[in-house]
Amino acid sequence: YPKSIVLHPYGLESVLNVAMTGGTVYSGQRVLVQKVKCEDRDEDSDSVYINPIVIKNVASASRCKDSEVTKIEVRTKSGAILGETTNVNGLSTGGVTISTLQNNVVGDDTSVTLYVYVTFAGPESVTAGDKLQLETTIFSEEDGHAGQRSAQGAEWTLAINHRPICDFDYTPSKNLTYETEITFTAKDVSDPDGDKIKSYVWTFSDGGTGT
Repeated sequence: YPKSIVLHPYGLESVLNVAMTGGTVYSGQRVLVQKVKCEDRDEDSDSVYINPIVIKNVASASRCKDSEVTKIEVRTKSGAILGETTNVNGLSTGGVTISTLQNNVVGDDTSVTLYVYVTFAGPESVTAGDKLQLETTIFSEEDGHAGQRSAQGAEWTLAINHRPICDFDYTPSKNLTYETEITFTAKDVSDPDGDKIKSYVWTFSDGGTGT
C-alpha cells in the first residue's frame, strides 16, 4: 500500500500561545503580555509572510477600556519590530489591526516566536481591576494563498502605580544673573504607594539634564 501523507493548508500550520503566567500590571508600565509561536511545516519549499496581525482584548469581565492602553508592539525575540500602533480604538470590540511589513518572514519549515508588548496609560487614566487578555490573530500568505490562525494569552489585571510627589529648593534665590551658578535640591519627596525613590532626574528648559 502507498504511504499516507498529510496535506497541510496554506499559511502557518501552527500558531500557538507560549505559556506565560498572567498577574498584575501597573499604570504607565510597558509589559510583555503574550508570546505566540508561529510555525511552518509542509510539503512545499515556500516561506510564509505574516501580515497583518489583529489583536483583541477578550478578557471575560471588566475589560480594559481602549484609553487605558497607549501602545501595542509586535517584535521578535531579538527585539526586531514587525509592527506597532498607538491607535488602539476597538481593542475590546473588533480588535486592533497592526500592519507587519518588516521582519515578518517565517522560513520554510521553521518557526518564529512573536512577542507582544503593551504600554498602559498613566495612573490618571486607568481603573484598578480592569483586565487584559489578548487574542492574537495571525494573517499569513504562502505562495499567493492566504491563511489565518489565532492564539489566546494569559489574563492580566491592572493596578495603579501613583506618581511620586516632589518639590525642590534652589539657591541662591535672589540677585541672579546669567553667570550665577544655581544649585537645585529636592525636598518633600514621597511616593503615595510607599515605594522607595530610586533616583532623581532633572530636565532643564535649555535641554540640559542632571541627576
